[in-house]
Amino acid sequence: MPWSLHGISADGRTLTVVFPASCVSVKGVQREESANTVVLTVWAVTGTGACAASLSFTFATVGLAAPLGDRLLLHAPVSKAWSTGHYFN
Repeated sequence: MPWSLHGISADGRTLTVVFPASCVSVKGVQREESANTVVLTVWAVTGTGACAASLSFTFATVGLAAPLGDRLLLHAPVSKAWSTGHYFN
């Protein structure tokens, strides 16, 4: 699901991300690190019942094996179900 960077710790080893949490159940955040990039994926599933028309957000912290430094922070591909009509478009 879509996310946005909210902050980076002073030592560059912890990222805080924010993502919409209305009508979804977040299952976790996955990170993949290389020498040049850090790729984050936020995993969630949508509910099957009615959904209130309110927007809420959830924050998550993600620890890195090494400081972000000059590496690119990349967003993993997002499901087509999130392609339109959402906050992070």
